[in-house]
Formats: sequence, structure tokens, C-alpha cells
Amino acid sequence: MQAIKNKHLTIIICSALIAVLQSGALSAQRPSDLIEEGERLLKAGLFSEAAEKFERAGRIKSADPDLMLRAGDAYIQARDYRKSADCLSAARQEREKYPLASLRYARALKQCGRYDEAIDAFKKFSKQYRGERRAQLLDIARMEKTGCQLALDILNQPPTDEPQPRLTRLPSTVNQAGNEYAPMSVMEGLLYFCLPSFEGKGKLYRTIFDDSTNNWSKYELASGLPAAVASRFGSGVLSPDGQRFYCTQCDPGPPYNRNDGSGAGNCQLVVVRRQADGQWGNIEKLPAYINLPGTSNIHPAIARRGDSEVLIFASNRSGGMGGFDLYLCERSLQSPSLDFSFPQNLGKRQNSAGDEISPALSANGQWLYFASNGRPGFGGMDIFQSIFFKGLYQQADNMAAPMNSPADDFFFYPKKGHSGGFFISNRLWGSQKTGTEEQDIYEITY
Repeated sequence: MQAIKNKHLTIIICSALIAVLQSGALSAQRPSDLIEEGERLLKAGLFSEAAEKFERAGRIKSADPDLMLRAGDAYIQARDYRKSADCLSAARQEREKYPLASLRYARALKQCGRYDEAIDAFKKFSKQYRGERRAQLLDIARMEKTGCQLALDILNQPPTDEPQPRLTRLPSTVNQAGNEYAPMSVMEGLLYFCLPSFEGKGKLYRTIFDDSTNNWSKYELASGLPAAVASRFGSGVLSPDGQRFYCTQCDPGPPYNRNDGSGAGNCQLVVVRRQADGQWGNIEKLPAYINLPGTSNIHPAIARRGDSEVLIFASNRSGGMGGFDLYLCERSLQSPSLDFSFPQNLGKRQNSAGDEISPALSANGQWLYFASNGRPGFGGMDIFQSIFFKGLYQQADNMAAPMNSPADDFFFYPKKGHSGGFFISNRLWGSQKTGTEEQDIYEITY
């Protein structure tokens, strides 16, 4: 009998202890504490962690739409489209208070590859929205809906006997935790790319294809360029004759700007020239009419056309069609100076109300490649191509699957001979990559 009493007493004590612990756990998860922690994480640029705090606070408060909207937006910044769609689904119910939540929800569905659901969501937004900038926002919804239908049409095409492009994700000797960007293949079997450093600056690395192992080697810091270039690297390209290296140099942006080469911080275009002894010279800034004060000028692409050197780059200067637009200028190769012509906007054949970034050119300048989020596409950023004909780059074409995906695809760098190239994507990749938060280098071969 005494043993039974002791057992009952033990159960009572344990139950009381559990209740106390649970009470402490709940008090530690008060919505106000979670919101405060989420705001601190957001300022530190830790988007995913901040989103989790906002979402937890919102769930505690019966799916509070304000907190679910904040969580959904933070998940989008972290590029976690699935969780963003889940959170924005709750926020969009408050249509009068959050009229744009349903547009963000539709975009999140699209970047999850849920195209049919996204089309319905874009249609619903277009039918219901009566707020400010209605015509502009309906154009965006129409463009996004067209992109969804384009993806469905291409993905649902019956298989053919024609050879298909081969897409591979570079191995873990190259793709590590974090964001790789700006691949640059200067010769067969040698690939340069960039990784952000802890100081917020990009550093240049390289990998070599080893025929004996049929794989890419462990990446290492690139050598040969001046240290001031390789340690503050945004993206770059070698001129076709190998005598000039044009690149982006950025001051570290605010902590909430993702350092993935997309233009965070104040960025300028510079060049280093090879000297008579074969060494690289000092860094030279391109003229002030290219590096306009108060603007970011990024992602140079270089080609030779006849006796001229053609430069195409992205800039967010005023007077453009959207955020970042593509601009073209050129100079005579006979001139020893960097006297490029005044940059000209490439116009609506390439530019849009969104962002156009990461241009690349074939060596002769016949083909232009770039990424855009302002044209009908499979996901967020898609890769496009345009051919030079009759003195102009023609209407850009979406390069479709498997190049493009529901995620972000950009920084395409072509191989010689129009045989494929390397590009950046944060797409899912089977069991090897089950999230979209980080971006990797992919190779496509035709």
C-alpha cells in the first residue's frame, strides 16, 4: 500500500513539474518577444530565422494576418517559396487591409512550380484589386500569368527524338554551403567564380576539370589578378584578346542585402590592363558617364565587333525602363584610352519594368544573354537570349527548360561555339538539394 501511495505522489510531483516547465516555455514564446527577436534578425540580414519568429508569433495569435504577411515577405527574401506561400495564404484573406498580399501569394506559388494554382491566383488578384497603380500591377499579374502558361506549355510538350540539353549541378568540390555566383569560363576545363566573404566582399576562386577523375577539383583562391581585384570582386569578364579584365567592384552593402552578385551596395565598373611584361596593371575606373554617381553599375559583358570593343552592363540609373536595365557602349580598339561612347539603353527588346542583370556576350558579340524578372518566365529570374541582326539586338527569347526553372536562374556564361555554358540557380535538385535558399553553379551542354 505504501508503494502505491509513493507512486501516486511521484506522478503528482512530475505532473506539477511538467506544468511549470510548459508554463515557462510558453512565456518564453510570447508573441511580443518573438516579434522583437524577428525584427532584430531581420536587421541582421537573417531572413529565414526572422521569418520563423514572425510565423511562430502569428500562429500563436490564430494566424494573425499582419504577422503572417511579415513572415511571408521574409521567407521570400530568404527564397523559401514554399513557406512564403503558406504564410501569405493566411494574409491574403484580409484583402481590404493587405490588398497586395494575394499578388505576393501568387508569385510564391509560381516559384514553387505550382503553375495552375498560380494562374488562378493571378486571375483572382486581377479581378479583385482596386487599389493604387492598378494598371501597372495588372500588367505585372498578366505578365506573370503568361509566364506560368509558357512554362506549362513547354513542360507538357510530348517528348521528341531530338537530342536534349544535358544539365548537371557541379559537385561539392565547387558548390558549398552559401551562394556561388558569377561563373566565368576563360578556357576549356578552367572555371572562375565568386563567393562572398565574411567581410561582405566577394572573392574570386577557380576550379579545374580533372580528366583523370572526370570531375572538378576542389576550388581554390584565384591567382594572377591584382589582389585589390580578386578580393573585392562582383563579376568579371576577360576581353577576347586577353589584354583587359573588366569587372564589378562593390562596397559592402547593408547587412540585409544578400551578397550574391545581384548588385547590392554601391558598385562600379573597373578594368585592369595587361602590361608589356605580361603583368596586370593598376585598377582603372571606367569614365564617370558610365559609373554615374549615386548609381550601381554592374556585370560587364565584353565582345569584339570588327575594330570595336563592345561593352554591355546593367545599371539602375534614372531614365531606364525599370530597376536595372542593360546599356551598351563601344570604343575603337585602335585607341589606347578607355573612351567608350555614351551608354545607350538597349530598349524594350531587352529591358522591362523589372530588373535585367548579368549580361554575357559571345566572343564576336552576335549573341547576348541576360537574366530578367520583368518578362514572362518560368520563375523569378529567367535567362534570355538575343541575336544581333541588322545593327540591333533583336527581341529576346526565353531559353526555356532545362535552363530555366521555377526558382531564380541567372549569370549565364557561354562556352565557345554555342555549345552550352555555366549559370547560377537556386533550384531544387533531387535529394541532393531540397531547399531553394542557396544558389549553386550548373553546367548545360548542347
